[in-house]
Amino acid sequence: MGRNEEARLKRLDREQENSFINNKTLDQCFNPIKARDNLDRDTVIEALNYRSEEAPLKRLDREQEQEALISAWRLESDMIHDSSFTSSKALKFGTIAFRQSLNLQSSFKLALRQIDMENNHKSDSRGALIVLEGLDRSGKTSQSSRLLSYLEGLNHSVESWRFPDRNTGVGQMISSYLANESQLDDHTIHLLFSANRWEKRSLMETKLRSGTTLIVDRYSFSGVAFSSAKGLDIEWCKAPEIGLLAPDLVLYLDIPPEKAAERGGYGGERYEQLEFQRKVAHSYQILRDASWKTVDAGLPLDDVEKQLREMVLDCVTTCQKGKVLSKLWST
Repeated sequence: MGRNEEARLKRLDREQENSFINNKTLDQCFNPIKARDNLDRDTVIEALNYRSEEAPLKRLDREQEQEALISAWRLESDMIHDSSFTSSKALKFGTIAFRQSLNLQSSFKLALRQIDMENNHKSDSRGALIVLEGLDRSGKTSQSSRLLSYLEGLNHSVESWRFPDRNTGVGQMISSYLANESQLDDHTIHLLFSANRWEKRSLMETKLRSGTTLIVDRYSFSGVAFSSAKGLDIEWCKAPEIGLLAPDLVLYLDIPPEKAAERGGYGGERYEQLEFQRKVAHSYQILRDASWKTVDAGLPLDDVEKQLREMVLDCVTTCQKGKVLSKLWST
């Protein structure tokens, strides 16, 4: 390098050096990390800012840092204005920058892990899938409506669903069957009930992940309980339900079949027969798992609602804090 060029470099004013230090620190010190881990500049900045709030980053002292950065600036200038730059300069800068990057890598990677953990936790925050089950005329529809109003009053995003969904093509076939307007083989109607739930599975997941809680009147447990009560193998009945979303809470409204039969409107649909309902109640007992809570549905409506409110609000809060969606009856 000629004397004129050396003189030019010596005349670098402090403003230029500071500008280089401020604008090039991340690029020069973290390029090796970014290239290896395929990170963008914004991620690097986020990690640095995050870590700096917890503890100061380990750095070379200020004079060494400025020396490394100014050397890099001069090296960059040499490459632009003079195609001949010495390997010793490149080696000198590379050594300093490498030492600095080693000091920062452990703190940087720790910050990234902490950010990932927090982001994953936030991404698991969602609405709750709450299912009401029970015999016909146990009060599921009434309590679903009450719970919907209760959560709306607390400004929660919530919707009330019901299976079978009789608005779909499959649902209309089921509705006709339940009203004794058509006849279908027991295996066929069971698969139609299952298909009706699968029709809504994608929308259900979208709603839950967006933060909407779903209060569902009947779900897969009803399908299995009613079909197995007809004599179908219970494991066969469960098979087409595997892979649907698992409820966060199942509220079983427990009432003796005889008491349910005394309620208004009983007997209007195919399955509302006392002896058959007894078999359904037995099948429900087999299906119970840790997600189930049982409430005495023979109590006054207000008393039942009070118990359900506490269970539901606790479940909704848990899901909002972060809970992974799971699949029904999947090992």
